[in-house]
Amino acid sequence: MQLYFISDRGFLIKINKYDFLNEDVYVTDDGSTVYIWYGLSASKEKKEAALRTARHIVREKVGSAKILLMNQNDEYGAFLAMIDDLRGGILEDGSFKPRPELDLEEIIEGPEKDIGLESMFRVAAYYISLENYTYDDLCWLLAEKHLIIMKGNANITEDDIKQKAEEVYKSSTTYDELCWLMGELDILIDQGYIELD
Repeated sequence: MQLYFISDRGFLIKINKYDFLNEDVYVTDDGSTVYIWYGLSASKEKKEAALRTARHIVREKVGSAKILLMNQNDEYGAFLAMIDDLRGGILEDGSFKPRPELDLEEIIEGPEKDIGLESMFRVAAYYISLENYTYDDLCWLLAEKHLIIMKGNANITEDDIKQKAEEVYKSSTTYDELCWLMGELDILIDQGYIELD
């Protein structure tokens, strides 16, 4: 993950977190997608510089990549799910700093005890987050699991999963919420609250 700020003079500045001010323009390269975020008061020059930068980044890539434009207060999809992480910043290796709600060291390393379902969901969500799935992958996995629960494994097609995954994607659910939902379903199945055909 690479984060960039477009200066008033149109220069590209590598940074490690976003402030999301009205006059700001940012470029985010997550490897497969280059996002451009336009603040409400961003100048035309900054916007044009960001678009030139994004096109250059895409041309330099070996595989295919797409450019998505995000306007302040009108963000969507995977970018919407990353906003809190972009505000919090990234580490030197390009990964996001851990989110406080996923800091489960006390639960994981604490004494063995009978923990409630909510704690079990948190632990499961934590381990799913460690898998570093993309936002798209999580949408697909959640859609598949949901359909298997609702229809049974033999009754779903790839088109069914694709349609459901698109619904999940468009719901603007955050990355952490997707991890939580996946963990919740895993635990409910494991504990016998949900039976699969």
